[in-house]
Amino acid sequence: MLWHVTGACPDIAERLRTLRVDSSGVLVKQNSRRRVYYLPASSPDATGHYLKCDHPTSLRYRLRARFWVKAQREFCSAAALAEAGVPVVDCVAWGRRGSGTFLLSRECKGGKPLREAWQTCRSDRGRRAQFLSGLGNFLGAMCRARISHPDLHTENVLVVEANGTFEFVLVDIYGVRVGVRWGRRSRDAILGLAAALGREVTLPESERLMLSVGVSPSEALPEWRRQLWCFFNDQRKRWPGRRRRMLTSSSLCEREENAQGTWLLRPDLSVDEAGQAVDLHRANTAEDRGILKRGSKRQLSRVRVGGRALVVKEFFNVGWRGLWRPDRAAWLNAYRLGLALVPAARCFGWLRARDGNGFLVFEDLGPLTLEHALGREGASVHRLELLSAAGKLTAWLHAARIVHRDLTAANFLVVPGPPDSPLPLKLIDYDRIRLYRRNCPQSRRVHNLVQLFELLLPSTGRRERLRLLAAYRRQMGDDRAAFRRLLEDLETALPGVLMP
Repeated sequence: MLWHVTGACPDIAERLRTLRVDSSGVLVKQNSRRRVYYLPASSPDATGHYLKCDHPTSLRYRLRARFWVKAQREFCSAAALAEAGVPVVDCVAWGRRGSGTFLLSRECKGGKPLREAWQTCRSDRGRRAQFLSGLGNFLGAMCRARISHPDLHTENVLVVEANGTFEFVLVDIYGVRVGVRWGRRSRDAILGLAAALGREVTLPESERLMLSVGVSPSEALPEWRRQLWCFFNDQRKRWPGRRRRMLTSSSLCEREENAQGTWLLRPDLSVDEAGQAVDLHRANTAEDRGILKRGSKRQLSRVRVGGRALVVKEFFNVGWRGLWRPDRAAWLNAYRLGLALVPAARCFGWLRARDGNGFLVFEDLGPLTLEHALGREGASVHRLELLSAAGKLTAWLHAARIVHRDLTAANFLVVPGPPDSPLPLKLIDYDRIRLYRRNCPQSRRVHNLVQLFELLLPSTGRRERLRLLAAYRRQMGDDRAAFRRLLEDLETALPGVLMP
């Protein structure tokens, strides 16, 4: 194999001569045309490496690889980004053998994907401010360099925390161009990294992020709301491909066949644990214990597997429905709500049983619904916070162009979290949701608010209901005229909701 090594790393040549991926590498990612291996460091003080191996399978891609050397282009993109002042992964060598190409890059020690790093620091006010400051500088550097990235998302940005500051590093840079003719689409792709945190970023923080990339103060908040709209639009365009991958073995889930039936499983749960959860659920229903809900179409029970509490939801006789199975819809909706950053109960697995029933395995969020929490809180600050959170979560659904068919206070669960958690609520029972290509119609928004208030009217006063609506308006960004029309439609649909 012929290797090309950067002049700054002459010591790597010896390692390349003795490199044996099969014996020393750890496979971390794989698909039909690519494998990525982690090569551990030879000593604790040294730095490991990642080796990306591209192996085209079809004749078309093998012929193309002869003239379009992917590893070389990614290597050159890294050099161009570093010269433009954009923090980028350190690519040290590239090579080729036949139509296969190989790229060697240094490990970012302690690096975490952007969303994961945000989750670790968002509850600490000081670290949160440092994180957003570093993110603003990183986005500003990419905007100043006028880069165009064909696949820019949060998994392609690693965050390293050191000495109280956060450094952001761009990885997976194939196809990146520097100094291109600047357009709105390229800038939207960059600012989409900030919009991916949108549910948890306050308006003052979002304004500072927009200022750091050169947006004028008067346009900061409108631009932020436009970026959120673009983010949801981008997720909608990605959805057909993600849906296909959620229905077969892929990097998103694994497909398993066993005596129980056909499983689709997220990486968080093994097939043995999922099968044990279903067996425990069947035992619960047979002995009438641990039942959370039972009806003519479905039933739920709580189980414990390996010290972890789970909820199993069973759908009766749904095999004949095909594409219209409610368990299939819930499995796909769980992932799509995650794409829209809507806090919802996570779904770990879906079983299509041989007897025609369907089973979903969810995380257990506890028994406390919003309806019960408000009934026992009385007049308190925490009660107002819960109502504000319900308004924000409803607005986030509508901003993401999602309408829940049964958005009642019983389908919001109060979850324990840090004191400054932005939304102490999570959504459950989402097998019946509708997604719109453009903005949600006002009639559907009003219908959701009516559903929410129907169970809250007996236990809430006018001031509390207005608190919920005010939080809804702030999150949606409605102007006064639009919000007044919404209130009029709401009062018409549910008389007395705004009266004392």
